[in-house]
Amino acid sequence: LYEQLGEPQQARHHFQLAEKCDPYVPPPDPLIEDLTRHSSSSVFLLRQATLANNGNDLQRAVALIRQAIRVNPADLGGHRQLGELLQELDHSETALPYLHRWLEDHPDDVDTLQLLGSCYMALARPDEAMASFAKAVELAPDNANGHMKIADAFKSQQKVHEAMGLNLQKVIKQ
Repeated sequence: LYEQLGEPQQARHHFQLAEKCDPYVPPPDPLIEDLTRHSSSSVFLLRQATLANNGNDLQRAVALIRQAIRVNPADLGGHRQLGELLQELDHSETALPYLHRWLEDHPDDVDTLQLLGSCYMALARPDEAMASFAKAVELAPDNANGHMKIADAFKSQQKVHEAMGLNLQKVIKQ
């Protein structure tokens, strides 16, 4: 808005303030502003975000999903989608609240539990990662990927013998 009013320095100042609040705030995108003006539908914005993500325009995808969440905070699909995308972009700390919000209403979502555990692993928080992976394995005991993630969490805690035991359990089950 400041740029449109001919005050680009003011716009840059506010963008820098936003970056301090959130480490991953993509620059303002005129297309997103236009889409928002012409559509208040979070579903439309999430579809556009999916297209941007598929086209590897990840910054635009993040901005679109954030706008969809602002338009309709109750639509939790955006929270899950944004958490996953931020984790892919190595912004695990920023992804956590979005994944937790999704899991409040979908506590049995094995994929999101594993994604949450991966965020914790990326943040060197193996105890929390292990709890998330363990819940995923409890819900889907035949999920070999979940067992491997628990083993990786054990390894990161320097519990090699326990990790090897879990790997053996996985091999025996197969």
